[in-house]
Amino acid sequence: MTVKSDNLWLLVAALLYFLVGRAGMSLLSLQPENLTLLWLPAGIGVLMWERCGWRAFPWLLAASFAANVSDTLANEWRSALQYLAVSALADGLMPWLAVLMLRRHLPEGLHTVKGMFPFVLSVCMVPTAFSAVVITLNLALGSDLAWSDAAQTARMLLMADSLGILLVYPFYHACVAPATRAKRIDVMWALIPAVLILEVIYLSFSSMPGLIHLITPFLLYLALTDKTLETLGLLLVTVIAILYNSTTGLGPFAVLNPDEGLFLLMTYIFVLALITLSMLLHKQELETSTNSRDLWRRRAGIDELTGISNRYIFMPILEAEVERTRRHKRPVSLAMLDIDNFKAINDSRGHLFGDKVLKALARMMQSEMRSIDVLCRFGGEEFCLLLPETSLPFGSHVMERLRDKLDNEGIVIEGEQIGLTISIGLVSFNGGDETYESLLKRADQLLYAAKRGGRNLLMVETSPDLSKAAG
Repeated sequence: MTVKSDNLWLLVAALLYFLVGRAGMSLLSLQPENLTLLWLPAGIGVLMWERCGWRAFPWLLAASFAANVSDTLANEWRSALQYLAVSALADGLMPWLAVLMLRRHLPEGLHTVKGMFPFVLSVCMVPTAFSAVVITLNLALGSDLAWSDAAQTARMLLMADSLGILLVYPFYHACVAPATRAKRIDVMWALIPAVLILEVIYLSFSSMPGLIHLITPFLLYLALTDKTLETLGLLLVTVIAILYNSTTGLGPFAVLNPDEGLFLLMTYIFVLALITLSMLLHKQELETSTNSRDLWRRRAGIDELTGISNRYIFMPILEAEVERTRRHKRPVSLAMLDIDNFKAINDSRGHLFGDKVLKALARMMQSEMRSIDVLCRFGGEEFCLLLPETSLPFGSHVMERLRDKLDNEGIVIEGEQIGLTISIGLVSFNGGDETYESLLKRADQLLYAAKRGGRNLLMVETSPDLSKAAG
């Protein structure tokens, strides 16, 4: 990123910091304490510092100062200026400490459930504890806060700032993730759950407090879908709606001690966010693990050059087919093929051209196969072709047709007609005590008999001895 684009990004982020901060003070503050229950700018500040480092600091100072200034104009100007300066400094340095902890404990970012604990403790709580203590001491020393209320104020500031980081940081990184940008955001999908959640919150605070506990399993269910960003958005809406309703009464969290009721509310929201985010991370881990396993299975079973099966997947298939034939007495044929004089092709045209020959031959053989047949690159220029439900005479007809087609037409590579011949050994199995290894060995012996016989031959086993069948 260029400095110019970073400055534009910082300008937009600082403006968002100010607007979100003012909205939080207006909608999510408890009176008369004037405590903002959710400080989303804390998360925005972490993102600004994570992306731009120290260049974000003056922008954070300005945004924090502007967000807080209107609430302090009524105070004596010296006290107000001191409060604004200290608060802005704390708000500016807290994200720096959070990013420092993030790079130390989670250098790859928050991607796993295992990383949730160090993220909450080191990135959310430790830095916000610093800013909460600084701001609380500043208020108490300036006689704007009674010392008896200092502990409760610091606790609420810590929870509000920590929630801001916990909600904003994963949401932003989900927004900019390649997987998210590659698909359309389904707003309509999130609309019905949002309406249901808002209705449950309204009923919980008005007449049915127990309903609040239905929100957690509902969000967990949504987290198991493939709508990560939409679920994070619903979580954010849920938290804001609960806190907004709590500004006029604690509802389900009302207890005899209002301070403890408020702490109960904040703890519930924190745990709700923590559980939902952990479920999302767990689902993503499972998807990553499944995709990785499938990828390695494909890589282990598919020849990278030709795109057909390799011997590691072919051998179990061959073994299973031999066992099936042994049980049901249905014939299976096995052919081993080798390109004649392939070394001369590599020597004269180069190995890259030889690779093109292998790929072209594989494509040609696939075009001649049935859907039940299995083609394998056994190694080098050697191929195996498994023909289930195929007797030796029919298998011989198929392989001779393939050999003859290559002999007469060759293959086409980049518009050039290339002469090519193959040698083939073909065997069949109709049941008995033979193993798949011995069947493979017999096909290999026939292949080398075809090589020794002059190449461009199909050798078929008509008896225990090797004999020439066609060519």
